Amino acid sequence: MNNTKKHGFFIVAGLFLAITLLAACALSATLAMFYSKGEVTKLTVSVANWEVTVGGVSLVREDKISLSVDTDNITLTVNQFAEITAEMPNDKIAPGTWGYLEIPIVNNSDVDADVNIAETTKFTSSVTSMELKTVLMSMSASATSYDDMKMEDGLGFNQDIRVAKDNELYLYVCYSWPYEKITDPSNNTNTDENDTDTATSSDTPTLDLIGVLTITATQAKKSS
Repeated sequence: MNNTKKHGFFIVAGLFLAITLLAACALSATLAMFYSKGEVTKLTVSVANWEVTVGGVSLVREDKISLSVDTDNITLTVNQFAEITAEMPNDKIAPGTWGYLEIPIVNNSDVDADVNIAETTKFTSSVTSMELKTVLMSMSASATSYDDMKMEDGLGFNQDIRVAKDNELYLYVCYSWPYEKITDPSNNTNTDENDTDTATSSDTPTLDLIGVLTITATQAKKSS
């Protein structure tokens, strides 16, 4: 009888010891486990660059850009008519010359752009005999006369012109300044025009070409 009680006691004690050991192992495993907790609250991604420049100046929303020939990215090309004997420098114009201001419109963006150009006000100058016109080309001009400076086929004002990323469109303001416009030398019918030309050279070292070109660039949408 006593042996039976002792045997039962040892069985219960053994079970209790086993449970204790298992609990200790479980507890020690929990204490040794790495544990981390956190929350994702913000994700930052890179956005494509958007920059279109006109004559080297960034085109910004509602920004009015005033460009002049002394801007580094605008090139003045001067050619001369047969009447002029001395070769003209490319940074100065005179009666008897024709030429153009090259204004590059460059898409420095990571995406294509649609560029729309409106000739809001045609360019004029104080020299009444001077002819002025504005044309668009996809490549740098290589014309040999004022008349050859023409709007390239497929390009025009008030329409979207696709300019791919890292590409450009060329805007040209062209001039033709006749050597003289006297139609009747006996009575000097155009003396006023000649006087204006002389005054321009004598009184003012620069000549302003006044006009307004409104240039709008938008991200291009893929054609359907």
